[in-house]
Amino acid sequence: MDDEFEYHVRHRAYELWVQAGRPDGKHQDFWEAAEREMKVQQKSQLNGASPKPEAVDAPDDI
Repeated sequence: MDDEFEYHVRHRAYELWVQAGRPDGKHQDFWEAAEREMKVQQKSQLNGASPKPEAVDAPDDI
């Protein structure tokens, strides 16, 4: 696994873990889910599809 891909998987796995309420003992599940998402995203980019927009936090003043 190249460093850039692993970096994105790590960060996405963390996002998924936080969204799920930070459960203990599920790190492998979140890693695998993030890895699948990143592979799908890479494949769609190679096929010319536009990438999925990244999540953006809402501004604090809303």
